[in-house]
Amino acid sequence: MNKPIHHIESKKDLRRMNNGLISLIVLIVITLIILGYFGYSLRTIMHKPEVSDNFSYIWSGLEWVWNTFLVIPASFIWNKIIVGVLWRPISFAIEMLNRAQY
Repeated sequence: MNKPIHHIESKKDLRRMNNGLISLIVLIVITLIILGYFGYSLRTIMHKPEVSDNFSYIWSGLEWVWNTFLVIPASFIWNKIIVGVLWRPISFAIEMLNRAQY
């Protein structure tokens, strides 16, 4: 039986996931320290016109993909599944919990 990618079976699995996140944060911090040591400033890099132009180009591409391919299925999933199926039972359960507390 195949289990989902993000299936957590035990506290050990949860700790392993947390260790991965902590390792990523430590790697980012070390990278920033090394860049600073060698005289690179992220602020300077991010304010360069070339970098701004690259981000603008990528963003417009992502907007095109969203508007062309993803907005209709995402809207369907949000309206029919999230709001239509899940929202009412979840809001009802929250309301019942609130009533039970008071």
